[in-house]
Formats: sequence, structure tokens, C-alpha cells
Amino acid sequence: LMAFDPKNYSDCVVAYAMDKSDIYQSRIIDASGNGNVGTLAISPVIIPGKIFQALSFGSSQYINAGTLGQLGVDQPLIYNNEVSFSLWFKNTSTTLQFLCGNTAEASSSCSIYIALNMNEYSTNTSGRIRFGVLQHVGYGVDGYVFFSAVNDGNWHHLVISVNNGFGNGATLYVDNNQLTITYTGNAFSQYQWFFISPFFAIGASSNCNGVLSGYFQGSIDDFRIYNRPLSQVETTALYNWAGDGRYLPDPMFF
Repeated sequence: LMAFDPKNYSDCVVAYAMDKSDIYQSRIIDASGNGNVGTLAISPVIIPGKIFQALSFGSSQYINAGTLGQLGVDQPLIYNNEVSFSLWFKNTSTTLQFLCGNTAEASSSCSIYIALNMNEYSTNTSGRIRFGVLQHVGYGVDGYVFFSAVNDGNWHHLVISVNNGFGNGATLYVDNNQLTITYTGNAFSQYQWFFISPFFAIGASSNCNGVLSGYFQGSIDDFRIYNRPLSQVETTALYNWAGDGRYLPDPMFF
């Protein structure tokens, strides 16, 4: 096996480096090479990032990431109920907001989301990070951690890794430290991959009807999704990478 290389985005299902060179007009390149070009809504602002540049989000600003690279059985978003998220974020808000999400409202739908300042009852509680990867309400991984520095205005690295989709089969790291998860959901049913409809949002959450809520009031950098668990070694490599050059697949032209 090849050693994990944090600057190689081709191992991801979806990746947005959030760099100026990846943005053209209202579109942002998918650095994984899987062609999931995102659409920028109301132009998030390009700022100095943790790694090269980042995007700063505010009211009504988000990325429409489409269906997150669901290219069929050869490249599903979630395979064998395994998925990982890695991103850098910073903010100062104490209100409930979404780093990303597609939240279900029907029993046949799926929810995938990461929220700040949300407790187990989906209400505002400052200092919480909550996440969910759910087939429908009550089935999947749904939990939260307490992280008091969530809104201190500094860059923080977040990794959430779901292994085999059991109700307690996730690990969560902030700044390379594993935090204890309080779980609120049940185990996955048997299926292999998710269907996102109508689209996944970064910087907010989209519901089944495409209605957005919980706009993120802060900055996001180096957003990645893998369709496998990330190990602690890989998490450390992502955290320690200072952006000293990065690999991109063949050039993609808009």
C-alpha cells in the first residue's frame, strides 16, 4: 500500500481546496478529479486560509455541491456504510449553524450534516459539534461532542470518520485530539450508498426541498470527503500538512 499523502486529493470522493486558483466566476473545482464542480451562491469571500486560501461565508452564502460525486457503484459517496469528513473551520458565532449538510424530512430520505452549537435535541447549545450520517430518522450515526473553543475565531481541524456505520462506530478529532462522542442514533440498515436530493450544501444545510437553513458565519478551508474511514495516522498527516505543494489530477477546464 502507498503511504497516505495529504496533498493528494485523488484519494477523496469530493474535495474543495477553497483556493483562488480553483474558482472561476461562480464555480469551484472538485480537486478529487471526480468532476463534482460546486456552485458558489452569493460569492463567499476569498481570504487567507489555513492552507493557501479559504472561503469566508455569511448570510445566504454557500456552496451547492450537487449530489456529492455519486457516480454510481464504482464511486459511491458512502460505501459499506463508511465515510470520512476532513475540513478546517473558524468562526465566532454562538448560534446554531451548519458547516455542511443535506437534512432529511421524510422516512425515505438521508441526512448527512455537521453542525456547530447544536445539542442532541437540534436546538442551540454553544460549544457543541454535532454530526449525523443517517439513512432516515433514527438509523445511522448521530452524535455530538463538547468543544468549548468552537467559536474562538481560530482555525480548527475537524475529522469525522464513520466505520461500518454502527450506531457507535465513529471517531471525531478536533485539532488532532480525539473527543468522546455522545451518540443519539441507532445502527445503519443494510445498504451500500446514499442518495442526496436535491443537493448537498457547504456553509449551510439543504433540506429535501432545497430550502436552506443554518448559514455558517465563518470560514472553511480544505473540505474533503472520503468513502472510507480515516485512521489516526492519516488524521495526523492532514492536521500537520502546511500546504507545501499539492497534487491535482489532470487539469479541469470550466
